[in-house]
Amino acid sequence: VVLLIIPISLGTYYSIYNHDFHHWSYNLSNFYDYKNGFILFNQIFLQYGAGQIIFFDLLSNFISINIVSIGIITNFIFLLNFILIFLILKKNSSLLLSFFVISLILIIHPFAHYPWPDYYSGLCVTLFFYFLLNKDQNNFTIFLQSLFLFLAIFFRTTYLLHIISGV
Repeated sequence: VVLLIIPISLGTYYSIYNHDFHHWSYNLSNFYDYKNGFILFNQIFLQYGAGQIIFFDLLSNFISINIVSIGIITNFIFLLNFILIFLILKKNSSLLLSFFVISLILIIHPFAHYPWPDYYSGLCVTLFFYFLLNKDQNNFTIFLQSLFLFLAIFFRTTYLLHIISGV
């Protein structure tokens, strides 16, 4: 539980009190442009992919998207990824090793420092592996693998190069 509280607390604090308007405002500006009818990749320069902007657009139906909420959402995605990594490790090794690996990673990188799409894409890659390692492979799990691999690329288009080169 402590491993969950520390990253979300640090990330929330950082999101509220950090004033890095370059990184945070870049995402917010792209989101506002998209909400105002600008065309992705034509009128809006997207450095990494359209996934994050469209995801924020979907979330804007439920919460206000601003500089602080972008940071909190990104940290929530970051934390979800580590929970999934922990579950995958626990399923394929031991509880002690899983706890050690997650602790070590969180010591090195305790929260999402910038609202980049790597966190969102990384969660999709982790979900891909979660379903890939599922012992009951059926059409639905193969569909989920494909969906999450597509979403990984949708959030960060440069991942396509890594996925293709790994094949």
